[in-house]
Amino acid sequence: MWQVKEFVPEGLKNYLRLVAAKLRNPHCFVGSPLLGEKVTLGRGCSISRGAQVLNGVRLGDFSYVNCGAIVASGELGRFCSVGPYTIIGMPNHPVNFLSTSPRLYGPQNVLGVPSDWNDFSDPPQIGSDVWIGAHAFIRQGLRIGHGAIVGAASVVTHDVPPYAIVVGSPARVLRFRFEPDIVAEILESRWWERSTRELAAEPERFLRPWQGKRFAEVAR
Repeated sequence: MWQVKEFVPEGLKNYLRLVAAKLRNPHCFVGSPLLGEKVTLGRGCSISRGAQVLNGVRLGDFSYVNCGAIVASGELGRFCSVGPYTIIGMPNHPVNFLSTSPRLYGPQNVLGVPSDWNDFSDPPQIGSDVWIGAHAFIRQGLRIGHGAIVGAASVVTHDVPPYAIVVGSPARVLRFRFEPDIVAEILESRWWERSTRELAAEPERFLRPWQGKRFAEVAR
């Protein structure tokens, strides 16, 4: 039987989805209607036009997802930058089943039988202050450390250490952003967990190259 919603123009449906997404997230900029109802956005997040963020995804404060990117599963920390047309945490397909088609093993299979297959069995976990370049691909089951950079068009198939710069297909460590002692210092500081008021008390630390110096304690 035909349903009324099948006759509603897609443009109108997207407009209503966009309005609903904006109302659910008044503390963020939402420019795309392709935002799941069960997405969790931190304060100050930005979802650009054409980006897709699916149910269950969590974004920390001040993270953004650029145009055309798809974040299908996982959790991203604060201050993350997701470049255009990046793909993160897409559904898994089985490699040891008779078929890799979800039409034969998935919950909506054509066989008419129940299925307990989970498309998102191991969503990726991405730390804070991670920059992911345009057209990168990050599969499920990965952990990307704080401060890491994923180069444009990289295919990430293994965990990425904190503050590593990875490039290529498959992605490999090109170098680290800082020397080991500075990386350890930054990780110990966990600056991304501080309030914006605390960060604003020492703005010079974010406006020039970092050479290694402990974050001063500020009034809380």
